[in-house]
Amino acid sequence: GVFGAILYPERDYSSWSGELQAEREFGITADWRANLLLSLRGRDVDVRAPPEADPVEAPYQAVEPVPPLAEPVLDAGADDRESISQLTPGAMLQFAWRERLQLRLGAQRADYRREVSSGLSGESDAVEERPWMGAASLSFALDNCLRAYAAYARGFEDSGTAPSFAENAGEVLPASRTEQWDAGLRWPFG
Repeated sequence: GVFGAILYPERDYSSWSGELQAEREFGITADWRANLLLSLRGRDVDVRAPPEADPVEAPYQAVEPVPPLAEPVLDAGADDRESISQLTPGAMLQFAWRERLQLRLGAQRADYRREVSSGLSGESDAVEERPWMGAASLSFALDNCLRAYAAYARGFEDSGTAPSFAENAGEVLPASRTEQWDAGLRWPFG
């Protein structure tokens, strides 16, 4: 079969992420209890690469060694740069009735910024967004082992930049909104 090799030129990459959480459990009645979870998540990514450092693809046969590729010839200049920063505070409230019913409701609001700059042209583009995200789930014990559940989550994902052949080439695209629905039965093994 034919496979592809993707080679990346030298890059500088730095990243950090972290999360702080505070949780408080309290009883409402003898049968009901609640949990409140507050969180603060953050991340920061910084990538520097030689100008126009795109992956180089080369087809090869699986039985052959990967052929050597010539080093890309790049004009001297500043590095291309991409940075992402995000800070996301959130809260989740969980209610439980005996050990049979659980309801979770959560909300977060991200403070998101992504910037891309070209070393060759000196141009840069950025997008800033503050999307609301949320989640809800409900589960109910049908017997000692079997639980029915339903869940919903809304979030967002980075959409990258417009490709070089597009009219808006290199433009940072807005983040994509995502949704996920789940429902089913849980049965633990063992």
